[in-house]
Amino acid sequence: MKGEELERFRKRQQSSRNRKHREQVKLDKKLAKARTTGRWVSIPRVPTHSEKILARALNRAGIPFRSNCWIEHMYNVDFLISGRLIVEVEGSAHDGWWEKDQKREDRLVRAGFAVLRLSNAQVREDLEGIMKTIKEKLDLLTS
Repeated sequence: MKGEELERFRKRQQSSRNRKHREQVKLDKKLAKARTTGRWVSIPRVPTHSEKILARALNRAGIPFRSNCWIEHMYNVDFLISGRLIVEVEGSAHDGWWEKDQKREDRLVRAGFAVLRLSNAQVREDLEGIMKTIKEKLDLLTS
């Protein structure tokens, strides 16, 4: 009996590895096609450690939010809180992109959203202060 269970476990494990490999191959093909055609490609994004920390804090505070969501077919944002406040957690990947990020922020503000930009370091070092700021901004938006 144990031998059969072990064999089934190995088959499931192999199947899972094969599925992950097929998904990676599909993504690689999609990216290669995008590079050659110059077309934009939607890639699933995994949240950063700082985004996970902030999501846990928002959950604990009972603040309703959506993470990694599209706003009016314009932009993918890290957090949309209570439908009006956008929180972006910026890592080192945003270094040198200030002008592009500023244009994006201006467009979101014109669309009626409030935008709060945070760095990974801020989230890790001053989570209480960030939560206080978020609550204050939400109070201003709802009043």
